[in-house]
Amino acid sequence: MRIAPTRLALVTLVGAATGLALAAFLKILLLIEALYAPVATLPGALGEGGPVRFAWGPLYFLAPPLALIGVMASYVVKRALGVAAFGVDAASRAYYGEGELGLRELLVGLTASPILLGLGGSAGPEGPAAAIGASIAGLANRRVKWRELYAAGMAAGIGGIFRAPIGGAVFAAEVLNKWGLLPYALTASLASYAVFSSLTGFSPLFGAVALAVSPPAVLGAALTGVVAGVAGAAFSSLIKAAREYAGAPALAVAGAITGAATPIFPTVLGAGYGWAQALLLGAAVFPSIMPLWLYLAASAAAKIALTSLTVGAGAPGGVVAPAVVFGSFIGGSMALLLRLPIAPLALAGAAGALASSLKTPVASALICAELAASPIALIYTAPAALMAYAVRRGLRA
Repeated sequence: MRIAPTRLALVTLVGAATGLALAAFLKILLLIEALYAPVATLPGALGEGGPVRFAWGPLYFLAPPLALIGVMASYVVKRALGVAAFGVDAASRAYYGEGELGLRELLVGLTASPILLGLGGSAGPEGPAAAIGASIAGLANRRVKWRELYAAGMAAGIGGIFRAPIGGAVFAAEVLNKWGLLPYALTASLASYAVFSSLTGFSPLFGAVALAVSPPAVLGAALTGVVAGVAGAAFSSLIKAAREYAGAPALAVAGAITGAATPIFPTVLGAGYGWAQALLLGAAVFPSIMPLWLYLAASAAAKIALTSLTVGAGAPGGVVAPAVVFGSFIGGSMALLLRLPIAPLALAGAAGALASSLKTPVASALICAELAASPIALIYTAPAALMAYAVRRGLRA
């Protein structure tokens, strides 16, 4: 495919604008999370400056109702703005000419999604990020009539919010199965990453994770990929099932169950990056109400169930971050059972769950390696992603 300089300039502008919007999104989200501090201090990712610790605050009893309020308030804002489809799926459909994205979707991403995540709704920020990027691309597309901008916008959203520009570009190309768009997607993703990180910091999301090459751990990563592949397939199937009941009643149930689960499983609150970060650092932040391997496995199941119900029923959140988080729980549990290092298997589980959930093995391996700022991570994320993808294909889910 011939690469046009004018189009490279256009996707650069879309990427830069997306990075600016993502910085505003993160600022709003962090503000809401700061207001949530009297309820609980949740562990945060190093790249976002969060403390890797957990403690209930003096207003801990507000966690259950706030989770319900967050889910319902975000849905009300989304409906008030007249937005139905949202996130990666909406961006993909827009690329194929099935609808348009624009200012309303951008406003949902900047308002409703931070409310959902900041008050504890079980979802991820990358769906809103993809929608923000694709919405900016949609506004530009109204003038230039070039639908490939949606792919660039999606890449800019994912690459920026994850601080993973290469993985974000590959993600857009792999989701759309349009590898010829990779030069444009990469340009937009790099521009978004540059602007977003210049405003929020260039640290990788999970910091620089120290990893060593261990043949037993590589085998453990492949086995973890099998388990994560089954979990990812179940996650995807549950989301599809929840869409059959999309609407306020189902979201009320999602918010109520999330709230009820928080006293035992605070791991379901929000995106959950900090819990994955704790596994990578070996930080003792998880409640000690049962053996850790069992708690991690149960947390993975809870995250799968609540995120699928929340997002499937129509809340304006994403599924990529939850897949990374519950995958890391699976990897951590497997590491404890197999008596292997936790960090490499947590990354492997994250890559496997993501590869299975979205059928993106290449992007999943790259994104999880970029999250940890470690080329060595590919030794673990690649086999896990490939095994998980093979399982998903075998299950035909």
